[in-house]
Amino acid sequence: MTTFSYTSVPLKSPATEIRLLELYPSDSDSDDHFEAPLRCRLFTTPIITTNPATHPIVTEFKALSYVWGDDTATHSIAVSYDPPFAEPNAPNIPRKPSKIAITTSLDAALRHIRHPVKSVTLWIDQISINQTDFTEKGHQVQLMGKIYASATQVLVWIGPAADGSDDVMNAMRVSGQWARDAGLESYYARERFHLLQPIISNVHPDDPTTILQSLKHWFERTWFTRLWVVQEFCLCPDTVFVCGDRIVAVELVMLAVQLLQFCIGNLKAGELMSIPDWRTRVNEVADEPTAALFSCRQRRRKFDRGEPQAEGDTLFVLLRKLYVARDTGAKQHRDRVYGLLGLAVDTDLLGVKPDYMTTETGVILTGVARAIVSTGRVDLLCFTQGPKRILNYRSDGTVAENSERLPTWVPDWRPGLRESYYKIHENTDSHVFNACGGDSQVEVATDGKMSSELVLGLGGYTIDTIEEVAPDAWTDMDWDHKRYLAYFGQMEQLWLRAKDKTYPIYGDNTAQRKEESLWRVPIGDRYWSKLLGELGRAGTVPDVAVYHRQCWDNVLHFAELDKLPLDEMNKRHAESGWEERYANGQCGQEYREGMRRMVGMRPFLTERGYLGMGPADAREGDVVVVFCGGRIPFVLRHATGEEVAAANGGTQRDVGGEGRLFSFVGEAFCDGVMDGEVVTEVEKKRNFFLV
Repeated sequence: MTTFSYTSVPLKSPATEIRLLELYPSDSDSDDHFEAPLRCRLFTTPIITTNPATHPIVTEFKALSYVWGDDTATHSIAVSYDPPFAEPNAPNIPRKPSKIAITTSLDAALRHIRHPVKSVTLWIDQISINQTDFTEKGHQVQLMGKIYASATQVLVWIGPAADGSDDVMNAMRVSGQWARDAGLESYYARERFHLLQPIISNVHPDDPTTILQSLKHWFERTWFTRLWVVQEFCLCPDTVFVCGDRIVAVELVMLAVQLLQFCIGNLKAGELMSIPDWRTRVNEVADEPTAALFSCRQRRRKFDRGEPQAEGDTLFVLLRKLYVARDTGAKQHRDRVYGLLGLAVDTDLLGVKPDYMTTETGVILTGVARAIVSTGRVDLLCFTQGPKRILNYRSDGTVAENSERLPTWVPDWRPGLRESYYKIHENTDSHVFNACGGDSQVEVATDGKMSSELVLGLGGYTIDTIEEVAPDAWTDMDWDHKRYLAYFGQMEQLWLRAKDKTYPIYGDNTAQRKEESLWRVPIGDRYWSKLLGELGRAGTVPDVAVYHRQCWDNVLHFAELDKLPLDEMNKRHAESGWEERYANGQCGQEYREGMRRMVGMRPFLTERGYLGMGPADAREGDVVVVFCGGRIPFVLRHATGEEVAAANGGTQRDVGGEGRLFSFVGEAFCDGVMDGEVVTEVEKKRNFFLV
């Protein structure tokens, strides 16, 4: 049998047509439906038409969402044109059967999806797109949002039955249907969500030990870590999970998972959590991977239905959801962007199109970053974190690191980026910082001498120059009294030096506010309470200074115990009343949780006396700035000759004027400038060019 050639089923217009696969049924007379050879035919159909009224798209198809797995194609599917499946009058169709090589993962999926007596029409990226034709691939990737939105159903194939998955799928269907019948979906609105907890507070799994272990295996399936599944999962109204021969609608799974999370909350408060094995299992399942997927789907479905105030997710929001504190894989680094274009509601506005002909991934990422900043999202810079790595994957699954240099201001969108210390839920939370004040908008600066696409010009204000940084960055915020003793000590030393400076950085209130900076800065001036929720600015909670003192006293308590013999240490600890204070939340636990927000940052002091937290690699001489339209400050560094040369085609000269070129260092908190104070000093406004 010859190898299939895509020239036999060409796409006349790759920008408007797609190939579909008609998967033939297994021989109904066969005793083994599953093992029968795979057979199909390929044909083309329009997916975009200029006149839907006169030329409607009538071909119905299902789209498959799955994991390719190893790229090695060890299986095959026969493409047949012989009777009874032949099309005698069709032009340019070969008369001899041929075969398409497919991966093991796709082979298993097709054997489970295949119907015993009826054909199934499918769109499958591995077969429907000529993967070796980069021009066609670019057009088809651009169409993927349309493809999945047009499918009559999306089949999310997560693999064969294994590790109790049949029980999990059954439990998902039953509990999800119970939640739907109980009307729980009507509570997923801001004004009614608080009523949901009392309704299901007494729901518990029937057989928690068994179901938790099976759920753990289910959530660990590779499909949940794949990038392309996000848009595949979100765009079709009828989307189902397929595992083995079990099928469950994704909405039922969503409801079941949310019930599970409520149950886990109840279980964590119960006696079972004192059993180590049980506690481990509960925590493993609590960290399940579907939250971001369901969030993206719900927001997109509401947007497509035209519901009031349903804005959908922009590309920047999707990048943040999927690459910050998460690991979402993609075999080619550029696909970290391309895999989301069909889902992002601002793709046309950004003007980003898939390009598989350009070999430089850095050029692609830079163009995307510039487009996002130009639409007003200067907070994209919060995720420009080092050390940057452009990662691609070889066919054997190993990592191939790219040596391309990214401009200092461009995020690499690698998995596991740190969340910004100024994380808020934009759909529900109000902003608490506005460092550029008022309704300031991002100003993208241009200069005829700054023509390089690697340079980003932004209007903004200089706050001050960093005079001193703490010896250590706060890279580990797990409890260790010795570590926290060092952290508090670093902050106190800088605070004492700040008090010696006479510049009135807080105006008439400088003396009092300098005192307060000691407890404001370590938590980024935001305080969170388990009882009251996020309260915004720490200064609005009178007792935060007390909580800071309690946290400091707790650290000193354990430091003192360290100096004692074991018997004396235990006696002194028992006599201190620590257990009671801890049970009452009087050991600064919540203040310490607030400090966790600043993980990866380093305390600094500026020349005028501002106290703040900056990037881990901040150093003396760096400049703290606020960009127009920015909520928080950032730290810049005067560009080196090498960086200038990279931006200016080899010329190590600041062609824009002395001191105008900077490298980007990272985000910052700077006490006393978070409410637009610096904007009043008009003389500080200038253009910054980042290389």
